[in-house]
Amino acid sequence: MLLILEPTGWDLLLQDFLWDASGEGQWIVDAHAEGPRLLFYRLPRLVIMVIGLSALLAWVAGFLIPALARWRRRFLFLALAIALVPGGVGLLKAVTNVHCPSQLTRYGGDQAYDGIGARLFQPVVTTTRGRCFPAGHASGGYALLALGWLAVTRRGRLAGWTIGFAAGSVLAGYQMAKGVHFLSHSLTTLLLAMAITAWLAAIIWYEDRAGNRLQD
Repeated sequence: MLLILEPTGWDLLLQDFLWDASGEGQWIVDAHAEGPRLLFYRLPRLVIMVIGLSALLAWVAGFLIPALARWRRRFLFLALAIALVPGGVGLLKAVTNVHCPSQLTRYGGDQAYDGIGARLFQPVVTTTRGRCFPAGHASGGYALLALGWLAVTRRGRLAGWTIGFAAGSVLAGYQMAKGVHFLSHSLTTLLLAMAITAWLAAIIWYEDRAGNRLQD
């Protein structure tokens, strides 16, 4: 993301398109508009939280209900993915000190645009600490990439990964349209989600020496 999007200026080009500097200086989506905020922020967060909690409760129930016992690993995997992807992204947001587009002078804010690379590899003194890299809100949607690992067929995996990619991308698009993230912020979150869910799948469904997956 650093080597492609920043040197080429794609981040700024896309964000310039979403910003109307010639008019009243507004983003395409008003951050305070209740309709979009409910549809693309509050409701998705609630749904993803319910999915994660339901998976955790189902995992616990698997120890008590014999019919659910064979699904315990899948429930645990889904619960961990929904917890670890946003959690990992949140930890990075706390230390990277990268500001949102809406905080930059280019878009009406008071912070200079230094780029992600400068913030990550050089000490930058700012009046307000940035907490916008990687993209946090999209991490919940991209955590649903875990659904692909729950399937046992190639078509099922493709469907699961498509759901996760679509969910995360919609949430990422909403945040970009109201000036919260650059494209590189969201794509970095996507890559992290892919890595974390693949890592979890490798641990939970490890293979024996014969190369056969252990039974649930």
